[in-house]
Amino acid sequence: MSTPLQLAGDQEIRDQSPPRRSRAGARTSAADVKRDRFLRVAEKRVNAVLLKLRVLSNCSNRAAYTYSPEDVDKIRSAIQDQLDRTIARFEGGKRVQFKL
Repeated sequence: MSTPLQLAGDQEIRDQSPPRRSRAGARTSAADVKRDRFLRVAEKRVNAVLLKLRVLSNCSNRAAYTYSPEDVDKIRSAIQDQLDRTIARFEGGKRVQFKL
């Protein structure tokens, strides 16, 4: 459906752009556009996180690095805490701020 646009002098023109259509030719709703954007962005971000975790795992090379079990626990704790906060936001929770 086209939307009228008001111009000076009470002239009216209509937006002539065609409605969005999916690849199958069906009209695309705003929800479909948001879903498509979510899928595209989330996939890239999850893959980036997984890549960073693989890079972090390179630090486990005992020939190149020295670390203690406590160091590993701190890394695990930091990653797990952030993952828990992230999942909570998807489940309707709020951000938790660090406090001493």
